[in-house]
Amino acid sequence: MKSVLLVFLVFAISAAFAGAESETIFEVIKKGNVEEVKNMVSAKKDVDIKDVYGRTPLMLAAEEANMQIVKTLIEAGADIDAKVKGFTVIDQLESILRRTGENKKRTIEKMRRDGFGEQLIESLIKDAAALRESPEKIRNWQGIRDYLKQVKESKDKKNAGRQKSSEGSSSNRVEEGEGVSPTNKP
Repeated sequence: MKSVLLVFLVFAISAAFAGAESETIFEVIKKGNVEEVKNMVSAKKDVDIKDVYGRTPLMLAAEEANMQIVKTLIEAGADIDAKVKGFTVIDQLESILRRTGENKKRTIEKMRRDGFGEQLIESLIKDAAALRESPEKIRNWQGIRDYLKQVKESKDKKNAGRQKSSEGSSSNRVEEGEGVSPTNKP
């Protein structure tokens, strides 16, 4: 009887743990666990996977205003140009910053001047309230936006330099007689 009970207990515990799934990178980011994000990234987790809303881990980390996680994901190769509903992470941060602090007041005033309906304005106010803004969080969003803009600018310059050098090397080959064009066929 004891052995049957023991086997049943072992089976029940095994089944319970088999169903337990490890946390997703999104859950870890929500908790702000920088070390666990680093572990996941070093275990080759997909840093550009999308959640049910289409966001990447980088987008969520930026929304959560966590600079350490943002930097960790960028260093791991996260795509700064990934889009959700047509917007990049930088676009999303710009939108958040327009809906917070003093910017929120200016945005609402401008919307009223431009003839937007009160229902849309109320929707904006409600949406902004969900951001749970604080002066510190606003500063963090600004810092992350500025950091990501620098990363993007650096990436764009690097890509432009590669493109320029590859164009230059192919035209040099033709000039040096290595390439064949319709005008220099043998």
